[in-house]
Amino acid sequence: MNTQISNDLDIIPGVRAALFRGKKHIQKNIPCQDAYATGISGDGMVVMAVADGVSSSPYSEEASRTAAKAAIRFWKAFRSYFLGEAEIYAALQASMNYALMETDRLRENCPEAYSFETTLSIVAIDSQRKKLYYSHAGDGGIYLLSKDNTVQLVTETMRDEDGS
Repeated sequence: MNTQISNDLDIIPGVRAALFRGKKHIQKNIPCQDAYATGISGDGMVVMAVADGVSSSPYSEEASRTAAKAAIRFWKAFRSYFLGEAEIYAALQASMNYALMETDRLRENCPEAYSFETTLSIVAIDSQRKKLYYSHAGDGGIYLLSKDNTVQLVTETMRDEDGS
């Protein structure tokens, strides 16, 4: 199994991430289409973005990488303008919209309509208030692993009638 692990995520203590290339990826000789990015805003809030490229999309690897990085770039640049709790949700939504805009730019010179498809989840952790904020789009979900190693599904998995 090919694994990419990073332990230098913008110098965020205790945060680690890994990308695993699954069995089907190895069998079909295709890359892992997942991506992540992390950051810390000026007020110390940690933000993480995880994107899961849609495997039926020919450029999903590039889409997921672009979406994750764009979401974090936006958050770090504009977080200081969103101070209250309601504004944190607005900042997450704006980060999602910016990521969508950046992946849409990839499509501009591509004739295939659904060439750059990905899911995106963004989580912001406010350690001072002990709160977790999130925004999510796609068929995956956000899970919380507690100190006692119990796992809790935070979001509902979104699927259409075809299971996508």
